[in-house]
Amino acid sequence: MQRKYHYPSEKAYASKGKRLANLVVDRIIIYIVTFLLGIFAYIISEFLGIHDFLVFIEQMNAFEELLFSILLTLLYYTVMEATTGRTIGKLVTNTTVINEAEQKVDFGQAFLRSLCRLIPFEAFSFLGSEGRGWHDSIPKTFVVDIKKYEEEKQIQQGLDQLGTNIQEL
Repeated sequence: MQRKYHYPSEKAYASKGKRLANLVVDRIIIYIVTFLLGIFAYIISEFLGIHDFLVFIEQMNAFEELLFSILLTLLYYTVMEATTGRTIGKLVTNTTVINEAEQKVDFGQAFLRSLCRLIPFEAFSFLGSEGRGWHDSIPKTFVVDIKKYEEEKQIQQGLDQLGTNIQEL
């Protein structure tokens, strides 16, 4: 009997070093996007003569800034992972996120991953031996090293084919 899915082994998981690199690169990208949004808001307000918006931005309190940061982070991770299965950080490290069905995550899973990143102390969930954070385990997703994962899939497909050939004999 041929298995439809197999979960990636821990050998195919992205290393903790790559996961950290993903985080650092993605944080930098989010900061750059925030800066560019500020410049864009300034240009638009100057062009349209709407200065109240700039005053609002300048007078944002800490809670409003935190809320803006959370919304931008949710948007970045959700859109990137739902559309491509990868963020800029994952592109740099050649990793991707997949679900238990070994497919690109859907919008709901990407959004849940993004929400789980907001759990206090979520970063400490990586300290276990498995190297999966809560934002992986709760939505049932895996971040895998693409090369290692593809090699593992080829081996599994070869074994499945061998099993099928033996059953036919």
